Amino acid sequence: MSRQHAAPVILRDGSTTTLRPLSLTAVLDGVSEAQIQDLVHRDPGSLPIDEVDPSFGNPIAICRELGTPAGAIDNRLVTASGLPILVECKLWRNPESRREVVGQIIDDAKELSRWKSSDLQREVSRRLGVSRNAMLDLSCEPSTLSSMKSPSTTRSASIPVADGSCS
Repeated sequence: MSRQHAAPVILRDGSTTTLRPLSLTAVLDGVSEAQIQDLVHRDPGSLPIDEVDPSFGNPIAICRELGTPAGAIDNRLVTASGLPILVECKLWRNPESRREVVGQIIDDAKELSRWKSSDLQREVSRRLGVSRNAMLDLSCEPSTLSSMKSPSTTRSASIPVADGSCS
Protein backbone atom coordinates (compact mmCIF):
# COMPACT_ATOMS: atom_id res chain seq x y z
CA MET A 1 0.00 0.00 0.00
CA SER A 2 1.37 3.43 -0.92
CA ARG A 3 2.25 5.80 1.91
CA GLN A 4 -0.07 8.46 0.51
CA HIS A 5 -3.19 6.24 0.58
CA ALA A 6 -4.61 4.35 3.52
CA ALA A 7 -6.38 1.01 3.29
CA PRO A 8 -10.06 1.50 2.37
CA VAL A 9 -12.56 0.94 5.17
CA ILE A 10 -16.26 0.04 4.96
CA LEU A 11 -18.44 1.63 7.64
CA ARG A 12 -21.76 -0.18 8.13
CA ASP A 13 -24.15 -0.21 11.08
CA GLY A 14 -21.55 1.03 13.55
CA SER A 15 -18.92 -1.55 12.56
CA THR A 16 -15.85 -1.14 10.37
CA THR A 17 -14.18 -3.52 7.97
CA THR A 18 -10.71 -2.80 6.60
CA LEU A 19 -10.38 -4.05 3.04
CA ARG A 20 -7.36 -6.01 1.94
CA PRO A 21 -5.65 -5.96 -1.45
CA LEU A 22 -6.39 -8.85 -3.80
CA SER A 23 -3.61 -11.19 -4.74
CA LEU A 24 -1.69 -10.25 -7.87
CA THR A 25 -3.19 -13.17 -9.76
CA ALA A 26 -6.72 -12.59 -8.39
CA VAL A 27 -7.53 -16.15 -9.45
CA LEU A 28 -7.36 -17.37 -5.87
CA ASP A 29 -9.71 -14.61 -4.81
CA GLY A 30 -12.20 -15.56 -7.51
CA VAL A 31 -12.35 -12.11 -9.13
CA SER A 32 -13.01 -11.89 -12.86
CA GLU A 33 -12.73 -9.06 -15.36
CA ALA A 34 -16.52 -9.19 -15.72
CA GLN A 35 -16.89 -8.51 -11.99
CA ILE A 36 -14.55 -5.53 -12.28
CA GLN A 37 -16.59 -4.24 -15.25
CA ASP A 38 -19.75 -4.60 -13.19
CA LEU A 39 -18.20 -2.69 -10.27
CA VAL A 40 -17.11 0.14 -12.59
CA HIS A 41 -20.59 0.26 -14.16
CA ARG A 42 -22.44 0.26 -10.82
CA ASP A 43 -20.06 2.76 -9.18
CA PRO A 44 -18.08 4.75 -11.78
CA GLY A 45 -17.03 7.15 -9.02
CA SER A 46 -14.86 4.36 -7.60
CA LEU A 47 -12.30 5.15 -10.31
CA PRO A 48 -9.96 7.98 -9.24
CA ILE A 49 -10.33 9.68 -12.63
CA ASP A 50 -10.65 13.17 -11.17
CA GLU A 51 -7.24 12.76 -9.49
CA VAL A 52 -5.73 12.60 -13.00
CA ASP A 53 -7.93 15.35 -14.48
CA PRO A 54 -10.65 17.10 -12.45
CA SER A 55 -12.69 17.79 -15.61
CA PHE A 56 -13.42 14.03 -15.76
CA GLY A 57 -14.88 13.86 -12.24
CA ASN A 58 -18.27 12.32 -11.45
CA PRO A 59 -18.46 10.02 -14.49
CA ILE A 60 -21.80 8.59 -15.61
CA ALA A 61 -21.97 4.93 -16.67
CA ILE A 62 -23.37 4.40 -20.17
CA CYS A 63 -22.89 0.67 -20.76
CA ARG A 64 -20.58 -2.32 -20.71
CA GLU A 65 -19.15 -4.28 -23.64
CA LEU A 66 -19.93 -1.65 -26.29
CA GLY A 67 -19.10 -3.36 -29.58
CA THR A 68 -16.88 -1.69 -32.15
CA PRO A 69 -15.03 -3.11 -35.16
CA ALA A 70 -11.85 -2.82 -33.06
CA GLY A 71 -13.40 -4.95 -30.29
CA ALA A 72 -15.64 -4.46 -27.29
CA ILE A 73 -15.11 -1.50 -24.97
CA ASP A 74 -15.36 -2.86 -21.43
CA ASN A 75 -16.99 0.23 -19.92
CA ARG A 76 -18.22 3.36 -21.68
CA LEU A 77 -18.61 6.34 -19.37
CA VAL A 78 -19.24 10.02 -20.00
CA THR A 79 -18.80 13.19 -17.96
CA ALA A 80 -21.69 15.55 -17.25
CA SER A 81 -20.24 17.85 -19.92
CA GLY A 82 -20.17 15.03 -22.49
CA LEU A 83 -16.49 14.06 -22.44
CA PRO A 84 -16.08 10.38 -23.33
CA ILE A 85 -14.35 7.96 -20.96
CA LEU A 86 -13.28 4.49 -22.09
CA VAL A 87 -12.39 1.90 -19.45
CA GLU A 88 -10.54 -1.34 -20.13
CA CYS A 89 -10.58 -3.80 -17.21
CA LYS A 90 -7.71 -6.24 -16.85
CA LEU A 91 -6.55 -8.51 -14.07
CA TRP A 92 -2.93 -8.11 -13.09
CA ARG A 93 -0.96 -10.84 -14.84
CA ASN A 94 2.37 -9.49 -15.96
CA PRO A 95 4.00 -6.23 -17.12
CA GLU A 96 2.97 -7.00 -20.73
CA SER A 97 -0.68 -6.55 -19.70
CA ARG A 98 -0.07 -2.81 -19.38
CA ARG A 99 1.08 -2.59 -23.00
CA GLU A 100 -1.94 -4.59 -24.16
CA VAL A 101 -4.34 -2.29 -22.30
CA VAL A 102 -2.75 0.87 -23.72
CA GLY A 103 -2.86 -0.56 -27.24
CA GLN A 104 -6.45 -1.69 -26.82
CA ILE A 105 -7.59 1.74 -25.55
CA ILE A 106 -5.82 3.46 -28.45
CA ASP A 107 -7.55 1.13 -30.94
CA ASP A 108 -10.93 1.72 -29.27
CA ALA A 109 -10.48 5.50 -29.23
CA LYS A 110 -9.35 5.50 -32.86
CA GLU A 111 -12.45 3.55 -33.85
CA LEU A 112 -14.81 5.78 -31.86
CA SER A 113 -13.22 8.91 -33.37
CA ARG A 114 -14.59 7.75 -36.74
CA TRP A 115 -18.15 7.47 -35.41
CA LYS A 116 -20.71 10.21 -35.78
CA SER A 117 -22.89 10.96 -32.76
CA SER A 118 -25.71 9.11 -34.49
CA ASP A 119 -23.50 5.99 -34.73
CA LEU A 120 -22.83 6.07 -30.99
CA GLN A 121 -26.49 6.73 -30.19
CA ARG A 122 -27.61 3.87 -32.44
CA GLU A 123 -25.09 1.38 -31.02
CA VAL A 124 -25.78 2.26 -27.37
CA SER A 125 -29.55 2.09 -27.93
CA ARG A 126 -29.17 -1.25 -29.74
CA ARG A 127 -26.98 -2.67 -26.98
CA LEU A 128 -29.41 -1.53 -24.29
CA GLY A 129 -32.38 -2.88 -26.22
CA VAL A 130 -34.28 0.40 -26.39
CA SER A 131 -35.80 1.92 -29.51
CA ARG A 132 -35.41 5.55 -28.49
CA ASN A 133 -32.25 7.65 -28.18
CA ALA A 134 -30.68 6.18 -25.04
CA MET A 135 -27.96 8.84 -24.97
CA LEU A 136 -30.55 11.62 -24.91
CA ASP A 137 -32.30 9.93 -21.99
CA LEU A 138 -29.26 10.77 -19.84
CA SER A 139 -30.45 14.38 -19.79
CA CYS A 140 -34.04 13.45 -18.81
CA GLU A 141 -35.64 13.87 -15.42
CA PRO A 142 -35.53 10.79 -13.12
CA SER A 143 -39.27 10.27 -13.68
CA THR A 144 -38.63 9.81 -17.39
CA LEU A 145 -35.82 7.36 -16.66
CA SER A 146 -38.09 5.24 -14.49
CA SER A 147 -40.35 4.58 -17.46
CA MET A 148 -37.56 2.88 -19.44
CA LYS A 149 -37.73 -0.81 -20.33
CA SER A 150 -35.63 -2.26 -17.49
CA PRO A 151 -36.42 -1.78 -13.79
CA SER A 152 -33.01 -1.14 -12.21
CA THR A 153 -30.70 1.83 -12.56
CA THR A 154 -27.04 2.51 -12.07
CA ARG A 155 -25.82 4.56 -9.10
CA SER A 156 -25.45 7.69 -11.19
CA ALA A 157 -28.99 7.54 -12.57
CA SER A 158 -27.74 6.93 -16.05
CA ILE A 159 -29.45 4.43 -18.32
CA PRO A 160 -31.44 1.72 -16.53
CA VAL A 161 -30.35 -1.78 -17.39
CA ALA A 162 -30.96 -5.05 -15.61
CA ASP A 163 -27.34 -6.18 -15.26
CA GLY A 164 -25.37 -3.17 -16.48
CA SER A 165 -24.44 -4.98 -19.66
CA CYS A 166 -24.93 -3.64 -23.15
CA SER A 167 -24.79 -7.02 -24.78
